[in-house]
This record gives sequence, C-alpha cells and structure tokens, in this order.
Amino acid sequence: MCGSEPLDCACAPPGNEPQKIDPQERETAMSTQTPDALASIAPGSKVTIKVVTRPSTAAATKTVVRLLSKDETIKDENERLRKSRKTSHRTKQRGGRQWNIWTPKIHPVDGSIGETGTIVASLDVLTDLRSVAKFVQVTKA
Repeated sequence: MCGSEPLDCACAPPGNEPQKIDPQERETAMSTQTPDALASIAPGSKVTIKVVTRPSTAAATKTVVRLLSKDETIKDENERLRKSRKTSHRTKQRGGRQWNIWTPKIHPVDGSIGETGTIVASLDVLTDLRSVAKFVQVTKA
C-alpha cells in the first residue's frame, strides 16, 4: 500500500469498493433475516438451545456460553465448582508475606457442538439468540 486510504489508492486491487446501502434498506434487510423460530417465541417462555455449528468468532462463542450458562443444571454445576475452588486453596510464603494460591475456574460449557440448555427467553436472551442464530437451534421447551 502507498500509505493513503486502501480503497482510494490507485494500487488497491479492483473490486474492493465497499457497497453503499441506504440505512433504511439495511434496517429492513436485517429485520427480514430474523429466523421464524425466534419470531414465534414469546418473551418469558422456556426455550431449548442446542449448539449445531461451532461459533466462528470469539464474541459469538462467549455469547453462546453465556446463554447456556443460564440453564439450571449448569448453574448448579458452576456453584458446585465455585464451592470446591473456595475450599481447595493453599497458602505459600513468598517475599516475607503469605500468598493464596487459588484453583483456576473450570467452565462446564464451552460452546461446542451438541451442548444443550433450557432457559427462560427474556428480552435480552432473545436479542442474544438473534445474534447467534446461525450457530444454535432454538425450540420451545
């Protein structure tokens, strides 16, 4: 590159021009891409989430893990692990003072294919589900 804007530069490869989309058209296109399964789910109902595709970004993985962590069985497992970490630490003297050595957190879910969870579909959950709809399968519980 010659140092100027990459798309304005004469040395930029042809065909890399950004598409110009009207903001109203973009909003309409995004609202029509909402999957039918999510449109039929009422806030406050229970839904089952199943990971069918590995999330392609770290943010999507984090969102899927956060959604799955709202399941009651996973909450119970997190609580059990928290209690075991709380009791299994040791103290070590270093530099004339005591240091606590804590056990690292073990995550019961990691967003891998096949993991499932049943959660309550609140408004924030539905928003998150729309953002990761291509990675999960959502059904009414």
